[in-house]
Amino acid sequence: MKCRKFPLFGKSLTQVTHVLNKIRERLEKCGLELNVEKTKIVYCKDSNRKAEFKYTEFTFLGYTFRARPTRSPKGRRFKSFSAAVSKEALKKMAREIRRLKIHRRTEMSIEEIARMLNPKLRGWIYYYGKFRLVCLKHFLHRLNVRLLKWIRNKYKALRYRVRAAKSWLKNVYKNNPDLFAHWRFGVRP
Repeated sequence: MKCRKFPLFGKSLTQVTHVLNKIRERLEKCGLELNVEKTKIVYCKDSNRKAEFKYTEFTFLGYTFRARPTRSPKGRRFKSFSAAVSKEALKKMAREIRRLKIHRRTEMSIEEIARMLNPKLRGWIYYYGKFRLVCLKHFLHRLNVRLLKWIRNKYKALRYRVRAAKSWLKNVYKNNPDLFAHWRFGVRP
């Protein structure tokens, strides 16, 4: 039986290696083993820790932890080792949106599409939006583009009029800014 991956932190490479060996021994006593391919020691590189190391990022529970540009409260720029939604999670969410084929659901009203999407959107926003919401906003913006495609398919008068379709969606937003969950979080059409 194999153990799921989990992050392990320490102050030095020898400390982490020692703890990793102790965990490996303990698991063997229980009849378990670490997955050799997934077990690696990652260096948390940031502005203060600048050494070179083979692995400087890792993915855990849908988040990728790595060095990212950050600003201090005083406006100073630096690199911080922090979490954001992983590329794999973004791909999975995009696949789910594509699977729903919103742009082809012309028999539905925009309110029905919102009712269909909002539970998923709220879950993604509340889970992945905890850290670096800006990384998630790019994905949510693409959802607005998908909604524009739906508008252009549903209303034949707007099929070749992109600006008019954008205006229509902005008008929906003005009349009902809480219709879609991602609109409430600042990803407006």
